[in-house]
Amino acid sequence: MTKSLASKDDTEAPEQEAGFAAAWFDICSEYLHNREAFLQRLKETVGIPVVVASVGAGVDPASGHDEKIDEFAQHGAAAEARTDTKMARMEGKLDLVLSKLDGVRDDYRNTRATQWVIGLGLAVLIIAVVALLPVFFSVGAQIRDDVLSSQG
Repeated sequence: MTKSLASKDDTEAPEQEAGFAAAWFDICSEYLHNREAFLQRLKETVGIPVVVASVGAGVDPASGHDEKIDEFAQHGAAAEARTDTKMARMEGKLDLVLSKLDGVRDDYRNTRATQWVIGLGLAVLIIAVVALLPVFFSVGAQIRDDVLSSQG
């Protein structure tokens, strides 16, 4: 009869589940670091001989080191480098956009200040015209009276 690594009874306590998870993590870590030790431990745990059907190309049977892992690591490093390059370009573009937005903000402030100056100037002009309108009419009437008296 064989033993199962993942046998689980529905009545198990959460502590037992956590223990199983920790044991499973240890087994997986052992496989990643030392394949032969993992296979030996699996054989002892299950109780039947474990036969590896074939050793893939690039796997050193003595150490269990797989050259594909190195190849995947190289591909991962290349992808990370490309990602870093793209991120650096995006940061540069973002800085450019932010600097342009700062320029737009400065232009908006200048435009707003100009609008206030023009508005206040128009208000002063309107108040001056309204206040001095009677003076202009009285000066005009006085000039008319002076012209008429000098003619007559």
